Amino acid sequence: MKVIRQLAAALLLLTAFAAGAQNCQPPTTNQLFANSITLNSARLNCNTISGASLYQFQYRQYGTGFWTLGTSSSQNFSYVTGLIAYSTYEFQCRVYCSTGWTSYSGSQYFTTNSGSNSCNNPNELNCGSNYSGSNNTGNYNYTSYPFAGSSNMTGPEAYHRLTIVFPALVTITMTPQTQDLDLFLLSTCGNSNGLAVSQLGSTSPEQISINLSPGTYYIIVDGYAGVISNYSLAIQCTQTTACAAPTYNEISAYNISCSSAHLDCATGTGYTWDWAYRPLNSLNWIDLPATSTPYTDLNGLQASTTYEFISKIQCSNTIWSAWSPVRQFSTPNCGPTGNSCNNPITAYCGYTYTGNNGAGGNNFNTYYYNGQYINNESGPEMIYQITLTSAGPLTISLSGLSGDLDLFLLSSCNSNAVVAVSGHGGSQGEAIILGNVPAGTYKIVIDGWNYTISNYSLTVSCNGIIPISNDEPCYATTLSSYTYCYPTNATNVGTTTTYNPLPPAECNTTNMRDVWFKVQIPASGHILVSTFPGTLTDALLGIYAGALCTGLTNYGCYDDNPNGDLMPDVSIQGSPGSYVYLRIWGYGGATGTFSICVTTLTNLQADEADVTIGGGSDGTDDRTAADEKGEKIADAHSATMRVYPVPTGDVLHLETNLPEAAEVRVQIFNLAGQLVQEEAPTQRVAGELLQTMDVSALSPGIYVVKLQAGMVEAVSRFIKS
Repeated sequence: MKVIRQLAAALLLLTAFAAGAQNCQPPTTNQLFANSITLNSARLNCNTISGASLYQFQYRQYGTGFWTLGTSSSQNFSYVTGLIAYSTYEFQCRVYCSTGWTSYSGSQYFTTNSGSNSCNNPNELNCGSNYSGSNNTGNYNYTSYPFAGSSNMTGPEAYHRLTIVFPALVTITMTPQTQDLDLFLLSTCGNSNGLAVSQLGSTSPEQISINLSPGTYYIIVDGYAGVISNYSLAIQCTQTTACAAPTYNEISAYNISCSSAHLDCATGTGYTWDWAYRPLNSLNWIDLPATSTPYTDLNGLQASTTYEFISKIQCSNTIWSAWSPVRQFSTPNCGPTGNSCNNPITAYCGYTYTGNNGAGGNNFNTYYYNGQYINNESGPEMIYQITLTSAGPLTISLSGLSGDLDLFLLSSCNSNAVVAVSGHGGSQGEAIILGNVPAGTYKIVIDGWNYTISNYSLTVSCNGIIPISNDEPCYATTLSSYTYCYPTNATNVGTTTTYNPLPPAECNTTNMRDVWFKVQIPASGHILVSTFPGTLTDALLGIYAGALCTGLTNYGCYDDNPNGDLMPDVSIQGSPGSYVYLRIWGYGGATGTFSICVTTLTNLQADEADVTIGGGSDGTDDRTAADEKGEKIADAHSATMRVYPVPTGDVLHLETNLPEAAEVRVQIFNLAGQLVQEEAPTQRVAGELLQTMDVSALSPGIYVVKLQAGMVEAVSRFIKS
């Protein structure tokens, strides 16, 4: 009986111990952060977990398959070394409690530095960062900071980039160890555009507290009178609430004239207002100075032009709201006397202007260029004036035409002073591309051939690159088919990868940078698409068709010209009057300029075409000469995924088909390529896949959703409202 009583007591003791045991949860990704990041090392951190006695980290270079396992320790951080410079890494953490190890957390990310500390290679910081370093790793670029009245800052500077993802009261504390270092906060990297400064002298800790909107900022630690010292830097953030952005109905434009407009924002009083506007289809917003009144006036506008405008407000906590939705207004037509040599429209590098040449005068009918007369330019002209302050490249493009307009560049307002001309004929568009234009003032003339009047879009670039507007199929540049080849100049510099439709799996799509064109099939039913190299010398061409630009079908991918160069030529058969979409990108991610033309074919037999739109006699797509085009076949498999609704509120639906059972992983990225949401992997059977995601935590904007199931990958974009 005594033994039984002893066993019972021991059992009660074990039960009591188990009841008091700590059962930890895995750390969340918000509890992980990396700091003290250098070229090849970093410190991985996990917030203290209640009940945890040990911490263990694992890390790997992003995109690789194998984790490097760290040593378990009672410290909630770990230093990792031997990293690759300018590479992104992901890391996870697990903890040990009395009941054993938890599973690993989700992944957090950081990027190692790429070289010596500078504006182009700053130390990366965010809320919660604790950084230790020395200003001797930087450069001797700045000796003064005019915005702060600071001088004699002759020591080297240490550069840091601070990323704020939510409105916050940010406190920056910098503690020098041995010498007098000062602290500067700026909106851009440099010694101007300053936001705040702390310069107490000696080795006193320097501190800045300021309300900041989401965005990127720069922190510079500089040595007074040439000193060098180690220091520590701590970032603390307290989230604040930004003002609500003005709504569509709260902003308006009125008192609109040929060259001016009054913008108004009905959000009440007590704010600061900011405004931006641009001509419709322009790539660049013109930001106006902030005002203390809920209105502003625009002057110097172009007649008969549609403009877009937006507004945002700043509350008493100095945090700016997001921009409002975009609204539009149009200036009226000022009549044929509103534009002339004496009253040209001022044009600037990097801008796009829309209009109609019917608003101009009719001053020139004949031009003299390169020993020849160019006659019958009898339509009215629109005249722009551009001033180049230094010699350099100049690109002028004319698009969006409904009739035959020609493009002239004049050194003075004289039809005999022609510097360059583009007059292809028809409505296919014009372009003047010059490599080195002397500094000076020039006239850009848009003239109608044989009394033609047409709308147009004029784009001026001074870096040799035409700004890209045909980056997506719904904004494809329209080409015309002619009896002869009339090349149109183009570029894929500055473009992004289109995900609807997906990149074709049968061709090389590495780092794909594509542009889009469309052409209407002529009465003969046959066309030849030809491309020619510029600075882009190796390109690929995808053929698509469909009733909607958002639901195109892939009819093949074509590579090298069989005549020997690396630019594709493709013959196409289709139904007269239907449209074919052309997708062009550089092999291996190459970018550059090229030209393209479409020729009408009248004697091509159906079985001689490289591709037949609409499919063969058995109802399948007919890609008859793909093998002769030297296609570079990829191993990846792609699938079509339907994403809805668009725009999306709080719930996103995904719909696709799986060819076989597989583990399904779904990730969401922002347009900067950062992972912002990830679903736990699930095992799914073959067949139709329907998946619902809660995206209520995402901020409004455009996102990319990626579904991976075994060897099948589907990618699509969606808009979060």
